[in-house]
Amino acid sequence: MCASPGGKTTHMAILMGDKGRVVAFDKGYEKVKDIERNAKRLGLTIIQAHRNDATKYRKYISEGGEVTNGANPPTFARESFDRILVDPPCSALGIRPRLELSDPLSTDLQQKALFQRNFLRAAVMLLKPGGVLVFSTCTINPGENEGNVR
Repeated sequence: MCASPGGKTTHMAILMGDKGRVVAFDKGYEKVKDIERNAKRLGLTIIQAHRNDATKYRKYISEGGEVTNGANPPTFARESFDRILVDPPCSALGIRPRLELSDPLSTDLQQKALFQRNFLRAAVMLLKPGGVLVFSTCTINPGENEGNVR
């Protein structure tokens, strides 16, 4: 989820020896094209990039089976993924060290954490029992990290 431009997506496909399937979601058309271009440039064939807004997860998680052919965006059955990487938009406090934050409990930071929980809800619904979920941000804000995965 939030897979553009595809660096982590292509890395996973490479680690898998280009065998199996990597499904990548991002909400922008151009972002999906970036993922597809990167996969093609690296000769990777197992990446399926889809335009999907992960915050609107109820639209693409079905109670039935997976529907990918002709469905745009495709739907996926609950508990259908072995591993999921969620890399949601964040405040990026970890990569902007000079950013001064006068109020660490600001409304903006709290809203960002709440927004990220939509991605986690979708991931939990899609993850198989015993599967692996990785939640990755580039922030040092505990509300966006530990606060979301408790």
